[in-house]
Amino acid sequence: MQNSKECIERARANVRDLDLPGLIAAGFLPRGGEYYPSIHYPPKTMYMEMGEGPFFDGIDGPSGNPIVAYVHIPFCLNRCHFCHFVMQTKRDPSLEARYVAAIAKEFGLWAARLGLRKIPVESVCIGGGTATCLTPENLEGLLSGLEAVLELESCRQFTIDTDPSTLLAEDGARRLSILKAHGVDRIVIGAQSFDDSILKRMNRAHTSDEAAAAVRAVRAAGFGDVSLDLIYGLPGQTLETWIDTVRTALSLSPDSMEMYRLRIVPTALQPGVIRDWASKKPEEFPDFERVMTMKEAGRLLAQDAQRDDKEQARLFYKTKENISVYTDLRCCRLSDTIGVGVSAITTLQDRLGINVCSDAEDYCERVERGQIPIARGKVRTRDEELRRRVVGPLKNRAEVGKEHFAESMGARLEDVFAAEIAALKRFDLLEESADRIALTRKGRFFADETCLQFYHPEYAPFPPASYADGPLNPHRKEKTAKHACA
Repeated sequence: MQNSKECIERARANVRDLDLPGLIAAGFLPRGGEYYPSIHYPPKTMYMEMGEGPFFDGIDGPSGNPIVAYVHIPFCLNRCHFCHFVMQTKRDPSLEARYVAAIAKEFGLWAARLGLRKIPVESVCIGGGTATCLTPENLEGLLSGLEAVLELESCRQFTIDTDPSTLLAEDGARRLSILKAHGVDRIVIGAQSFDDSILKRMNRAHTSDEAAAAVRAVRAAGFGDVSLDLIYGLPGQTLETWIDTVRTALSLSPDSMEMYRLRIVPTALQPGVIRDWASKKPEEFPDFERVMTMKEAGRLLAQDAQRDDKEQARLFYKTKENISVYTDLRCCRLSDTIGVGVSAITTLQDRLGINVCSDAEDYCERVERGQIPIARGKVRTRDEELRRRVVGPLKNRAEVGKEHFAESMGARLEDVFAAEIAALKRFDLLEESADRIALTRKGRFFADETCLQFYHPEYAPFPPASYADGPLNPHRKEKTAKHACA
């Protein structure tokens, strides 16, 4: 691909082939092009109040399923305008130290509840917020604390999400040395863009040069698995500047690169500035067709650079060894996940739980009193579990095996979801074989929207009026008929 013009023309031609107007008329896409990613099922923004007692009622030990661990660090340098996550910008090393101690204590409380000395984990992910916003001393304390409460011998990958500016200068070098010493082996750098005007508008704490320098610093520190996060659809972003961002990212040769569509509708629990911005000044945002063209242009550039995302949606990797094991286990294989920290999410057996979403001080007080600070959650119904068994693997790995579904649920996938499968096949979004259902190329492009077809109408992210009254309208009632008795 020689230049940006050629890339744009090719991307536009491919998007035309997707027939956006036809998909809108079918009720598959919202009329206004709104977006809601399929992450958790049921969606975490719809859980009811549930405390520690009700959450553990009926759970008397581990299930035997693999366990992954998630740690939420709420501290950040700035609050980015697109962020919907629970975080705080107050810099207080003593509060950080208290919070880090509470993280280890909460894992210990989970272990005691499950009758374990340590929690055996196959993957760890530390996110936020910005995990590397911690002082080097508190980062050391966090990792040492995790080693005391987690059984890490079978851990296949240890990931941490970072902000570029926290990996630079003397403190950045110290942080990288600490991460390396404690076995962290995958560094995700939240570059988001390599356009300084966009970074400034989004209130990011770094420049494009600093993001590039962070990649080099991580490589120099000896890490062999570096991933970059990018966002498209941002206000003020053009096709040309997006293409420049992707090309700059690829020139740094990351081992993987994840491209996210801007989330205007909150998918987490602390709505960001971007929601009101889009409501008041929609003209500053690229329109739906342009956003889809950005998505396709990013895919084409990654493909031309010999990057693939067949093993994991949105993640364009060099080799299969560079996928996120945490995402693979949590989303594709539906392993148990124990999440600790403010707003962290746990999926344990048939339970979904979310920790308190207040602030670090409140979280610490609860844990110090010996509480696992679950505030909301639910016990999944059979209908919800049937749907979850499709949504996670289909979104993140583009297929669902029929035999595995039947073994885990005691029902045939093609019987339970006959109507959904047939409708999606008619629109070339899904294909079916004797042993599996899988997303087509078109379905992979619209993986989130295709998975929404398997949601119960009560969990549809947008109201009925947002969709045309077509055969793929997610509010249609006939798609619930067979699930209750499956």
